[in-house]
Amino acid sequence: MAEGWAWGDAFGTGALIAALPPVDRKEEDEEKQLKVIKLEITVLSWNINGPGKAEPRNLLVPAVVRKENPDVLLLQEVPSDKIIRLCNSRTYCSVTAGKSSEARILYDPILLEVLEPERAVDLHVAEVFAKEGREMRGGQKLGEEELFRDRVAVVRLRHRPTGKGIVFLSFHNIRTSGDVKGTATGFCEIVQRIAEHEKLPVVAGADLNCKGFRRGKTRVPEYELLTNRRRSKVDFFLHSSPFPGVVSFEGSVSALHVFPEDGDETHPYHTVMRDLRRGHPEHLVAHYSSSLDHDPLYDRLRVKWIESEEVESK
Repeated sequence: MAEGWAWGDAFGTGALIAALPPVDRKEEDEEKQLKVIKLEITVLSWNINGPGKAEPRNLLVPAVVRKENPDVLLLQEVPSDKIIRLCNSRTYCSVTAGKSSEARILYDPILLEVLEPERAVDLHVAEVFAKEGREMRGGQKLGEEELFRDRVAVVRLRHRPTGKGIVFLSFHNIRTSGDVKGTATGFCEIVQRIAEHEKLPVVAGADLNCKGFRRGKTRVPEYELLTNRRRSKVDFFLHSSPFPGVVSFEGSVSALHVFPEDGDETHPYHTVMRDLRRGHPEHLVAHYSSSLDHDPLYDRLRVKWIESEEVESK
C-alpha cells in the first residue's frame, strides 16, 4: 500500500484522497526550472599592524596588494589612513569600523556597489551581549557592546555582473585575556544573525586571538582557520549562508607566506622583496620580515545560488 494511502486511512480520509485527480508531475516540472548563478570574487583578509617599523610595513603591504590584486580587502588593526592611500592602486572604496581604526574594508567599485550603507551589525550587538564591563588589558573596563559596535567594519555589496548581494565583515578581537573564546563566539553569533536578517551570504575576515569557540547555543558558521608565522597569531575566514543548500560557498582559502627564506629564488614573493630592497636603506631591509606578524589570508571565493524560476508552458 502506498505511503500516502496509509496516512489517509489513518485519518479516515482515504476516500477523499482517492477522489483527487492525479498530479501531473511532468507538467509541474515543465513550469519550473532550476537556475544556477555563480559568483567569483577574490578576498584578502590581513591584520596589518605588526610590531615592526611603520616605514617597511607601508612599503610591503601595498606591494602585496598590487601583486595579488584582490577584489575585496578585509583589514584589521589599520594604523592610519596613509597605508590605505598607499594600497589604492586599484582605486578601492573604503568602509571603516565606526570611530575605531581596528577594522577596514576596501572594495573595487567597478565590480561591486554598496546595497545600503546602514551598519547591520548595530541591529544585533545589543541582543547578543550584556552591557556589564569586562576587564581588558591594563585593567581597563570595556563593555561587551564596545568590543563590537565600533570595531566591526561591515558593508553590503552587490556584485554588478550577477546582481547578487554579499555582506562583508572585518573584525579584530582586542581581548587577549579573560573570556577570549566568548568574544570570538559572540562574533560568530553576529555573523549568523546578519545572514538571517539580511537574507544574504556573509563573508567575514577576523583576527580572533584564539583557536576555537565556546560550545553552546551559538551556531558557529563554516570557517577556515589558519595559524600564521607566529604561533599565537590565528586568523579566520567565516562563511555563513542564510539558506543552506540554496546558497553555498566554494573555492579555497590559503595563507600567503610573503616572506621568502634567504636565497629562495622560487618563492613567489622573492621578486617583490628584491624590488623593495632596491634603493631602500639597510635599516629598512632588516625590518621587512618583522614589520608584520600575520600573513595575509587569500580567499578565492565562489558563491553559488540555486534558484527556481517560473517559465511559460508551451
